[in-house]
Amino acid sequence: MGKEDVPVSPGAWGGLVKRPWAGIILVWLAFALPFTFLYTVSRRAVVNEVRQHARGVAIASAAGIDADLIQQVHGPDGAGSPAFETIQRKLRKLVADNPDIRYIYTMRRSPEPFAPPHAYEYVVDQAPSDDNGDGVISPDEDSEPPGTPYDASSLPAMVSAWERPDADYEITPDPPYPDLLSGYAPIRDADGRTVAIVGADITAQTVAQKTRVLQLVIAMVWLLICILSTLIIHLYYRQRDAFDEIKRLNEELAARHELIRKANLQLSAAEPVEGAPLQPSGEPRLLKDVYYLRAVQSGQAPSGVFDLDQDHVGFYLATISGSPASTVMVNSLVRIALSTLVQRPDAGGAPGIYVDLLNPAAVLGLLATLVAKELPAGESVSLLYGVLNMGDNELSIGVAGRTLGVLRWQKNGRAEVLELAAGEPLRAGAPVAHPVHRIPTQEGDRLLIADTAAMAGGARTSAQVMSSLMAGVMPLKDRTLLEQVTSLSGYRGVPANLPAMLALEIR
Repeated sequence: MGKEDVPVSPGAWGGLVKRPWAGIILVWLAFALPFTFLYTVSRRAVVNEVRQHARGVAIASAAGIDADLIQQVHGPDGAGSPAFETIQRKLRKLVADNPDIRYIYTMRRSPEPFAPPHAYEYVVDQAPSDDNGDGVISPDEDSEPPGTPYDASSLPAMVSAWERPDADYEITPDPPYPDLLSGYAPIRDADGRTVAIVGADITAQTVAQKTRVLQLVIAMVWLLICILSTLIIHLYYRQRDAFDEIKRLNEELAARHELIRKANLQLSAAEPVEGAPLQPSGEPRLLKDVYYLRAVQSGQAPSGVFDLDQDHVGFYLATISGSPASTVMVNSLVRIALSTLVQRPDAGGAPGIYVDLLNPAAVLGLLATLVAKELPAGESVSLLYGVLNMGDNELSIGVAGRTLGVLRWQKNGRAEVLELAAGEPLRAGAPVAHPVHRIPTQEGDRLLIADTAAMAGGARTSAQVMSSLMAGVMPLKDRTLLEQVTSLSGYRGVPANLPAMLALEIR
């Protein structure tokens, strides 16, 4: 006799999709890349504009300085001469007329023999000025005397300015002065020979001020686009969440319709759904008897055993709190709900009911959604759902409602008692997590699962009930499973109207 495979649906039943904040951050970073490139290009344009401005001021200054006066100033002795004073007044006026220019000065190539082209010396520098108003002339505010040497080896634009106007391409340091971007132009005599150059310096602070507005505008546009894109993404995911919620509600509605359809079929045909029929006597009976498993139930609680795949068998045992009339209705409802979950796709069941039947916690969570909403007010369902993994020799049991006891005895006669703590019962309201217990198994094991909470009563505790069951079963170790459960149902230490018990024998 072979086992039929029942495909297990993927566990896609879940809550709403979380907001992809990491994705939004990536979108912001993606937008930052082109804006960074835009800023780099724009800053280069601003620097080029500043270069051309410094170069233009240098050209205009060179055109206004008399080359003959420049040639009259030589060495430190030239300071204070009429030619020196005249040129310095000219430089002072040029600085005053061009607010962006911090320094204007004149230089010539060093007259020393064999001096390299980058060896310069000051001719006339602008006059000292207390620019920061602190009452002290600091080194960067002082004036260099004529003849002071200057090494222009790091400034190729200054070297080439002896031949033609030029300007630095980047801001460069020039201690003790602040970082500068300079323009240069040659001063030529009447014969067209270069006798000196004029330098016009613009500080890095001035360049930064010009780019700050550009930075602010680009940053504001980037932020605005990012905010708009975030709102669009947020609206998209809200819409997707709404569609997912509608889909979930449709699936739940389809499942509830399927429950109603099966309930009507059961009432009209008077045939029970897979599992144990209700018997007023609660007489022990076989639920399954195949070459790999035997299952026996005692009591009136709904129960069932079914194949999930070649290596897994599922089973359940339920008890209902409430009036006798509603108990009968809920018994059928629980049985129908579980049979709906495990039916084959070609059985005509409701589409879209997805749960991982190998996960007891997931099954209990879904049943809480399907069954609890149909319960009368004030009533609840205590349910055990388990999965026997014959490949890994393990039993996984999820329990909702009452704490259950397990009596496990092995083929060699060894026995033990286990207590399965339970989560909240199945009832209307917010879903809760249910504990899952794992019990190792082996061939020849027998397990008796009993509702010890219902069996205890009076002064008897769950431990005392399980001790009574163990005392009753040990003398019967050579009997069949059905004979053992039948004997326990009438055992002296146990009430005659025995509550729910489910026994399994792994063969």
